[in-house]
Amino acid sequence: FVAVPQIPKDVFEYDDARKGKYPCFPPYGLGILTRILDGAGFTADIIDLHYLLLNNAHQASEAAQFDINTWQLALSEKIEIFKPDLIGLSCMFNLGHSWLRSVATLSKEKFPGLPVVGGGVHPTLTTEQLLEDVPAVDLVFLYEADKSFPDFLRFVNNEMDGACLAQLACRADGRVVKLTKRNLPDVLEYSPVYKTLPIPHYSQVGKIGAYTFLRSMTTIAATVLSTRGCRAQCGFCSVRSVNGVGVRLRDVQAVGDEIERLISAYGVRHIMWLDDDLFYDRKRALALFLSLAERRLGITWDASNGIIAASLTPELLDACVSSGCVGFNIGIESGNPEMLRMMKKPGTVETFRKAA
Repeated sequence: FVAVPQIPKDVFEYDDARKGKYPCFPPYGLGILTRILDGAGFTADIIDLHYLLLNNAHQASEAAQFDINTWQLALSEKIEIFKPDLIGLSCMFNLGHSWLRSVATLSKEKFPGLPVVGGGVHPTLTTEQLLEDVPAVDLVFLYEADKSFPDFLRFVNNEMDGACLAQLACRADGRVVKLTKRNLPDVLEYSPVYKTLPIPHYSQVGKIGAYTFLRSMTTIAATVLSTRGCRAQCGFCSVRSVNGVGVRLRDVQAVGDEIERLISAYGVRHIMWLDDDLFYDRKRALALFLSLAERRLGITWDASNGIIAASLTPELLDACVSSGCVGFNIGIESGNPEMLRMMKKPGTVETFRKAA
């Protein structure tokens, strides 16, 4: 698996990278897929070119020493050593499209016998355009690939028939063919495994969350996802397009165990929740934060992706603080009631004021 960079070359600033202004999140989704494949009898690994790009900027003492193309040698060496049967490129935002094209093209040119596939939010939302613009990408996996990707590998290995295929797009007879049938996981069992990725160094070369000013520069931070999806139907948001309708919840015990593993394995002292609707189930959220407080983990956390104001109560806020919360964003977007209705926001000016 390859996490492609997310800052376009033409706007990448060496000085900003050196100052740690760019986000640098561990590749959570690829970590989950790696764990699933390892458990299913496959062998997977990850190279994170976004981290590599930022780390190289930190290693260069001046701009003249920084080479934005060092990823080419690193990727080639990784592929030659690992000897994969398939290369999977992950891209979260459309800002990473030019990088995805560059990485796919290099992979196909240097290793023409290897299939190159794409996945993630950006390939899911721009499938036709991506397959047209990036000939080096052979297949695109849509939505969450926890089930569809390993099933595809089993199909290729003649262990399952074609009925298992879902959430897949490719070129055929000069057009794009999509299998849009969803095969999303209903039970979220897995936490990520990062193999040899230097997780403690991610928060040293970039930002994890919006509240970096409230912790030391040396504080090791990481991310955790406790839910998938969002109850809202905001017209400007793509969460439902990728995660589907509704919110799926992870077991509270499993989430706490994952955080404890991050602490013991990497020395993590701060968590940013990746959830789009962290407070969806208020009773469950309360149980989660109370359980974290009872564990006395000594960590801080933030919810930079934002929470829905209507979910917030004094009791829940108290549990957040007792479990280490230092800050969260509230998705407001507008103070105009008519505009909020047009956007289908699950909040009103009154609920915003109440939350405040």
